Amino acid sequence: MRKELLTVLTVTLVIAVTLSFYGIPASFGQDGETPVTEKYVRSLEKVKCEVEYQETEDLYWGSSKMESYSRDGLKATVTLVATNGETLVEASVKGTVMVMEPLPRVVLVGVKNKPLEQREDHCYINYQGPVKEGTGTFELPLSDYKLASRFGERNGGFHYGVDLLAPLNRKVTASDSGTVIYAAHRNSFGLLVIIDHGNGFNTYYSHLHSLEVSLGQDVVQGEEVGKVGRTGNATATHLHFEIRKDKVPVNVEAFLAL
Repeated sequence: MRKELLTVLTVTLVIAVTLSFYGIPASFGQDGETPVTEKYVRSLEKVKCEVEYQETEDLYWGSSKMESYSRDGLKATVTLVATNGETLVEASVKGTVMVMEPLPRVVLVGVKNKPLEQREDHCYINYQGPVKEGTGTFELPLSDYKLASRFGERNGGFHYGVDLLAPLNRKVTASDSGTVIYAAHRNSFGLLVIIDHGNGFNTYYSHLHSLEVSLGQDVVQGEEVGKVGRTGNATATHLHFEIRKDKVPVNVEAFLAL
């Protein structure tokens, strides 16, 4: 309560000083004409706090927690508005003041490996053969979709990919060229295809209805790897798509526009 009161007093003081600096609003005009009236208008704007993700070995894969208190900031703006009756003549910003700085939210994301028998992502060890190197660029694995869930915090946990809603049996294609290092059912992933692109990147395609590739198969960018489904832990027909760099999930939207 004391902080809120202090914030209000600060904003009031800022506006008062600004108005005194710019002078008193005035009206002017020739005889018989509607005068032009000037007045100062104060507005307050919320400044959204940023979210910082930090990896930690203190948490297992798939878990996350809030590390620091966060808050949005507050910015005050004074605008000189000139009107002629009901008509706006001019509006010019005369000053802005950051009344309260935003504090970023820090989220710890676990990267500690679970014991092998508890992990859902250890399936890459099933393939030990040569790997086809990709192009280094990625394409969307679906031609038509609705974005349902982004990379980041979700329902108290952490979502390591993006969920793309699409009809059952819609074609899913390889985001880049590479070698299939997993093609089978895998716990909550359902039917899952993992492609190793030979450059440190892997891509994951899960909840598939059917598989169109097999273990060890080389694929080219844009080649069909499966059909959209809802196998595993899925509440609707969609594709859960991940990009991993050196086995660590990265934000898909850093590579693809969704």
